[in-house]
Amino acid sequence: MEKYYYFRLYNGRETKIVEFENPVDTNVNVWLRELTSEQRTFYLEHPYATIYEIKNCALTPPYIPPVPSIEELREQAISELDNYSRSSLGNVVDTLAFCDALAGTIYSQSRGIESIYNNDEILSTADNFLIKGKQLRDKYNQTVPLINAATTQDEINSIVESTKQEFDQIIQPVDDLEKHKRDKIREIEVYDISENVNGFFFNGVLLWLDKDTRTGLVNTLNSAVIVGRNVINIWFSGMYITLNIDEARQMLAALEIYATDCYNVTAQHKVDVMALETIEAVDAYDVTIGYPQRPEFNMNGNI
Repeated sequence: MEKYYYFRLYNGRETKIVEFENPVDTNVNVWLRELTSEQRTFYLEHPYATIYEIKNCALTPPYIPPVPSIEELREQAISELDNYSRSSLGNVVDTLAFCDALAGTIYSQSRGIESIYNNDEILSTADNFLIKGKQLRDKYNQTVPLINAATTQDEINSIVESTKQEFDQIIQPVDDLEKHKRDKIREIEVYDISENVNGFFFNGVLLWLDKDTRTGLVNTLNSAVIVGRNVINIWFSGMYITLNIDEARQMLAALEIYATDCYNVTAQHKVDVMALETIEAVDAYDVTIGYPQRPEFNMNGNI
């Protein structure tokens, strides 16, 4: 894999050489300056040359390659693992592309265009990034003290190589039963919050009220009765329906029962999946079955 080499700057002066798996934008990272092709070639041929020698692409005679100290070896190993973990995560999720996709999905409707990404894809990508990123960082944090306690280069090299293997395992985990169960549980949760479950029809229009909104509306209804009002407006993303108090109570009560029944189905699906004993059975499990039919209300209220 090609690497990219930069001078690390301090007060405008080159202090050390750092390397990255991917190119760095030096307009943003102003404390870095990329080596020229000649300096890069010279550095690879003489990795222990001084910064002055690398800048000038010439050894200062007599040249005796210095032996790095154990502290320098530890620092190099820690930096190498940090770069490796970030590069590994980047191979799984292109962070900038994901942010663009997320922004495009959020704002596409207001722009009058249809996003090429759906919510499930966004949620899956975000989960993947956050979970694997935390696992990589936790492993890195566990390894740093081991490197700092190492006393020889061979010991440091051994720790670095074994940790890289564990990084690789995090990025490409073993295809085991527990992983399939976790994936299926996530599939259940995604379906549970989709409009296939979270939805009801009001005079033929698909709508939804979440738990907090339903609770707030019950309180509003009670207050409306006390002050003698007969109707209530219920808002849905820029539009509303007007119902009399009895109709609103009837609809909210039915929705609460429906939501509870759906919750019970979702919870039972998770229990059933965790009890399965083969990957084939987990993969074949249908997360869409068992849910009650979405409620339909045909009332006098108008949208």
